[in-house]
Amino acid sequence: MLSFKIKAIYPALLGLAFLFGSIAVSPPVAISAESAGMIGDGTKRGPITVDSDTMEADNSKHMVVFRGNVVVKEDFTLCTEELTIYYNEKQEIRDIIALGNVRVYQESRVARAQEATYNFIDGTMVLTGSPNVSQCGDKVTGESITFNVKDGTALVESKGGGRVRAVIMPNKDCPKDKVIEKDICRGSM
Repeated sequence: MLSFKIKAIYPALLGLAFLFGSIAVSPPVAISAESAGMIGDGTKRGPITVDSDTMEADNSKHMVVFRGNVVVKEDFTLCTEELTIYYNEKQEIRDIIALGNVRVYQESRVARAQEATYNFIDGTMVLTGSPNVSQCGDKVTGESITFNVKDGTALVESKGGGRVRAVIMPNKDCPKDKVIEKDICRGSM
């Protein structure tokens, strides 16, 4: 497994992308990037780690695409089939878009959808494509779910005559042991 730990957002990787136009990496890849900024409220960010089967970077489009068994670790764990990271001219991450069998885990919350868009600046994630969020046996579904990773708030919406559904369990069944991320993303949880 290749592994990179780089300050800012991928300067060495982007340098290679600049030289070759784009990069495709076939073996499993792990990249850890120390963010060069802060969350909108001034909170310092920790590293983002992405593991995948392949990675392709295109500096001219300010994007990096990860494909196959993608696992992202930040303030949460995200598992998906494909992940695209968009960054600005200062090489700071703007948005992260996950496509295909998206699962997001944070503490006792589990979210599932076909697509997730994470705004790196304000810490909001929008789930679409049959999204649902569950926590301690409770479950919420709608057409879109907007979740604020920083403060734990959520907005569930349905459009075109659809309805939001919440199932609230009287007895909560919260996991007592810490979940192992590799088990989550491999489908054993």
